[in-house]
Amino acid sequence: DTSAISGDDIGFARLTTQYDGNFISVDENNVLVSLNTATNAWERVGINTVENEFEQAVDILHYGERLYVLTSDQIYRHQRVENGEYGPGTAWLADPLDLSTAKAITIDGSVWIGSNGVIRKLEKGREIGAATASIDPPLGQITDLWTNADITLLFILDPDNNRVIVYNKETQALIAQYTDNQFGSAFGVSVDLPGKTATVYAPTTVLTFSLSGVL
Repeated sequence: DTSAISGDDIGFARLTTQYDGNFISVDENNVLVSLNTATNAWERVGINTVENEFEQAVDILHYGERLYVLTSDQIYRHQRVENGEYGPGTAWLADPLDLSTAKAITIDGSVWIGSNGVIRKLEKGREIGAATASIDPPLGQITDLWTNADITLLFILDPDNNRVIVYNKETQALIAQYTDNQFGSAFGVSVDLPGKTATVYAPTTVLTFSLSGVL
């Protein structure tokens, strides 16, 4: 995700997640920053990273009190500690996993990873598999995923095919596909469950559409 942020020596937000309603980002200089809602300014956040962790990061996600960092070869987990800072990164994967084309992570208790043509489901650091044969045409490069523990649906942003896919995590069935040519450059998707809408983010536009048929 890319958006303009301000502050001394703070660059554009390269990757963004939310914690307790506040935005937390890795900026273009690979520095962790957060938005101070009281001052509406971005501030640096202390974090103990693994060497080159942010340089290799392709997505971040806050789940509970932990920050997860998806890189091209590992998933690192940081515990949130006092003063809003983060402790040392620990490698979460228990087995080697090809993450060379991974672009997106979401968590509902299980960890879901979106790569080029592949959805991966992991538990306790190991891949347990996710069948996607029901998705037609086949997946392209996934750029974002959205779900939570309260629903059985996984939303998959597949800009190669100009679509958002709705996938049932339990039955592994394709539920719906929403297509729009403007999705071709999209990098993010979010869902408003109470409002039954999805929002897709592209570099020059934001598109919102109804999910009343599936929610």
